[in-house]
Amino acid sequence: MSSTKSKTINTKNFISVLNLCEDNLLEIINKNNIKNWRSIKRPSINRVGLEIIGHFEIDDLNKNIIGFGTRESNLMDSVDVDQLENNLKRIFKQKPPLVICSNGVNQKNKDLIFKWANEFETPVVFVDTKLSFITTTVGIYIAEHFAPEDFVHGSLVIINGIGVLIVGPSGIGKSEAVIELIQRGHMFVSDDSVIIKRIGNHFIGQSPKITKNILEARGLGLIDIKTIYGEKSIKDKTNIDLVIELKKDDQYNFDRLGNENYFYNILDGKIKKILIPVRLGRNTASLIEVATSLFISKNEGVDTFKEIQERIRND
Repeated sequence: MSSTKSKTINTKNFISVLNLCEDNLLEIINKNNIKNWRSIKRPSINRVGLEIIGHFEIDDLNKNIIGFGTRESNLMDSVDVDQLENNLKRIFKQKPPLVICSNGVNQKNKDLIFKWANEFETPVVFVDTKLSFITTTVGIYIAEHFAPEDFVHGSLVIINGIGVLIVGPSGIGKSEAVIELIQRGHMFVSDDSVIIKRIGNHFIGQSPKITKNILEARGLGLIDIKTIYGEKSIKDKTNIDLVIELKKDDQYNFDRLGNENYFYNILDGKIKKILIPVRLGRNTASLIEVATSLFISKNEGVDTFKEIQERIRND
């Protein structure tokens, strides 16, 4: 690795209905009736309560998943049958890519939804859960898919529940430190390359598919972490809570007291960063562990530098 800079990856602007359903174990009940599959183009699930009662602000339902839950079912029961048919026809005529009905939709209304979905070749999923659960689980999946992302040269591990991105110049010992961290019982996510996505103020890191579970160590070559250390040593993705940047000890004037704040800037946001000096004879993995523990303790309100200042004032 020759750089710690990120390389922007184009944000995905659609998602396949079939892929979404497969990944989330959703069964399309009218799959055989669909000839032309449409794509999901927006990271949200629309609830069509207003449309059910005939209030159409904009005919723009062809990009989002549409969700029917208890509230929508109750509204359907309150509308005149002919008017309801017309409103459902207008909803499905816009050809939404996917419709999900929760267990709060009664059978009569499911039959109506199914009728108009088939009329306009719209895939339908019936789930045995509340719509709020679907909007959370599937909503997170969609939000992550559409989230802006960057490609970063570095390694990603989980230390005591904290997602730690390790960056630094080529040859400084990132991969070697990661191997030792794994041997100490910490979890491996990615080596050399990390894909980072931003969802709100959260940053999620994962490995590119081609290098998933693989670590490259100088002199040893490619190591399959899952095969050697077992399933418990790996994780597909994690929130990135902390960035640790390794720097050669003789090339930087380090903060000796640990009271300076550093940040790693990415995707128009920032992540807390700690700088660690690296030199021959120092155990980098141990320093990374200690830095992570200090990060945790500061989050819990323990600040050694402030404590020393308080002791000086009270002396």
